[in-house]
This record gives sequence, C-alpha cells and structure tokens, in this order.
Amino acid sequence: TPILYTEGKYFTRINAMTGLPEGKVLLHFEFADPAECKKTFAGKACLSGFMPTYHLEWSSKQTVIDETKRHLDILADGGGYIFDTSAAIENAKRENWEAMMETVRNYKL
Repeated sequence: TPILYTEGKYFTRINAMTGLPEGKVLLHFEFADPAECKKTFAGKACLSGFMPTYHLEWSSKQTVIDETKRHLDILADGGGYIFDTSAAIENAKRENWEAMMETVRNYKL
C-alpha cells in the first residue's frame, strides 16, 4: 500500500489529491484540517498524522490530552484512521508522550 507523506501545510491542497485510487493509499498529513480530510477521503483512503510534534515538545500535558481527544473525535469515527504523530519525536517531553499514548489507549469515543 503506498503511503503518501505530505510535508508542510496542506489546507488548500487537499482537493488536488482526490483523484488517487480509492482504497489503495494511506495519506499522512503533517498540517491539514482533519475534519476536511475526513470528509474528503472517508471510505476512499486511510488517513494518519495530524498530531503536531510541537505539542509533544512544548505544550502542557493537558493540551496534549485535549489535542489527542480532538483528533480522535474527528478522525476515528467510522474507521480509516491510524493515530500517528507528524514527524520524529526525539525532543518530546516524556510526560507528554505518555499522556498522548494513555489517551489513545483509554479514550472512549
């Protein structure tokens, strides 16, 4: 399965990818509107990414928890989403990484 990694802001470029073969690609977004991507690609492509690494590096633990829940609320319903960060996380705060993983494991949609 091809994985298309987008880098940078894809807010205005989402529609340029609607011609990809349905059910044949995973789209990983660094920065894009998760709700718009879900609407555009639901049932057509698997989505991943969207969680900015700057939250893991610089945000508070509560912000990481809130952002994780927000992404799950938007993207997980109906399937077709792989929760993933948007890049390498070698500079992440340990407490933020653990909060994100615990939220993903325990959050009830």
